[in-house]
Amino acid sequence: MFTANMVIVIISLILIAFYFSLYRTVKGKIFKHLLPNLNKVNAIHYNTSSCQINLEKHGEKWIVTDSDWEADKHKVYELINKLRNILVQERIRNPEDKSRYNIGKGGVITLTYPKKTIEITIGDYLPDDMEHIYVMVTGDPDVLVVTTNSVKLNYDPVEYCDSYIFSANYEQVESIEGNFGIDSFSLIKTDDGWLYEGKYFVEELTGREFVSNILSYETDGYSKEDIKLPKKPEVVLTVKIKGRGVSRYFFNLEEYAESYIMPLSSRMFFIRKNIIDNIYKSSINIFKIEENDNNSEESSS
Repeated sequence: MFTANMVIVIISLILIAFYFSLYRTVKGKIFKHLLPNLNKVNAIHYNTSSCQINLEKHGEKWIVTDSDWEADKHKVYELINKLRNILVQERIRNPEDKSRYNIGKGGVITLTYPKKTIEITIGDYLPDDMEHIYVMVTGDPDVLVVTTNSVKLNYDPVEYCDSYIFSANYEQVESIEGNFGIDSFSLIKTDDGWLYEGKYFVEELTGREFVSNILSYETDGYSKEDIKLPKKPEVVLTVKIKGRGVSRYFFNLEEYAESYIMPLSSRMFFIRKNIIDNIYKSSINIFKIEENDNNSEESSS
């Protein structure tokens, strides 16, 4: 038994040594091995002398810590995947003089896992070659030559903010209500479909399209200046998500002719008026389609 265990240990050590030997010579997308399991990354920090991007995971949500705003997790995972797809063109094995590569000049990208931290330290461009750049990675003595685009990030933290008016999946929505001054509508989910105004049945497929469109609408960014709002909003949309009513208020100001102002989390967001106004028009069209279909069926019978 002892001999068998020793053989297993020796084989394991040989395989580990072979792996690291292979790793030291391999090129291509080796970052997929350096940055495994993107779901376990809990923080990303990109820091240079000119800009900062700091993203942190709080529970199931990602937060843009620079603005204390919830991040669009899809954009965050796109970023992590981009880093995992960094293409290594060449390895400069254990160079004696690393100073010539100006490692750190281009900044540091830090990815934090529960039990480890990986740093990608960016150096200079290759001489007479702006398409490739020198980098080093935590625990690797080699200087790596990678494509420049693979370490170029979007430097604007706002681009990582969750820009959707309502952050929910279709399956989570139980009802939608809209108040447009004297006009209004309601749509309530049932086992078989949706009820428009509490009495008109809407097919599930039709309701899904209508609700999914609302969930796909995004803001056009937010104002960095203070905006004084009127006392009453022009439009109120309320979506019941997993038993909780989530309301959004849209204000009309003369100086913003093409946009409504939506206050949320101490910010004033811009949303194009035609998007919000068309929600009510679409709700009427959906009911008319369903009503006409029902009338046709009754006539034929």
